[in-house]
Amino acid sequence: MITKNLLNDMKSHALLYLVLSAMFHLTFYGESVLVVQRYLGSLYWMIILPGTTLLLGLMPHLGFPERAAAGAALGFIISGIAGYYLGLAGIHVALHGWILPPAILCTGIILLRRESEQ
Repeated sequence: MITKNLLNDMKSHALLYLVLSAMFHLTFYGESVLVVQRYLGSLYWMIILPGTTLLLGLMPHLGFPERAAAGAALGFIISGIAGYYLGLAGIHVALHGWILPPAILCTGIILLRRESEQ
């Protein structure tokens, strides 16, 4: 069950990344391909992927488009609040990209696992 959900989500994430990549390339047509991909990759890693994974654990009945839209908003909220408190704890901002997304992803997978056990 968990593996099936995660594999389906990985396919949907790949498709969403391709669509966003095309949109970003059209928006930033004067920029280099690598610059646009680096920006989109960081946005996807920091915001969209953790938010959708966390919502997969919290609300598994939602479809992927709903989870992606709400997960992006949730990812912005959680990253902002957690980044603020990590900064207060003395952790440098450069490390937030290495700490926050894996922590949020693990939390979403743990919640999904608990949901499937019940």
